[in-house]
Amino acid sequence: GCPSKNFYFLNLYNITQQPTLLAVFSGHSTQDVEKETDVEIVDKLMAYLNDQYEHASVPKYSVVTRWGQDSFSRGTHSFVKPGKRMVNRSSIAKPIQDTIFFAGEATSQHSSLSGAFSSAHRVAREVTESFKVKPQSS
Repeated sequence: GCPSKNFYFLNLYNITQQPTLLAVFSGHSTQDVEKETDVEIVDKLMAYLNDQYEHASVPKYSVVTRWGQDSFSRGTHSFVKPGKRMVNRSSIAKPIQDTIFFAGEATSQHSSLSGAFSSAHRVAREVTESFKVKPQSS
């Protein structure tokens, strides 16, 4: 079976142009999943995929992250406190003097992993634009 009931897959093929699946775990079960080895997690995910799809292929490589153990995020995400209004997330995302750029789910209207991912693409475009020569004003 799968390492958790609280998970979903994101198909990243359209972004990577390579067959790429991202497994995302959520809720309290992530603490149990993070205790397993990388091999155990991938093996369980592959067993699940093989149950669902007859021709699921073995990944060429895998990367397992453990956000709950990250000393900076500790597995958290942004949220709006009950009774409070949501800040305009686009105002949080604005670069400062084309020098400091902000990405992450808190800067996205989607407030999720996919929001974090899309914000990284937005920031990559903003950084690229910041390096273009700008006409000097007289």
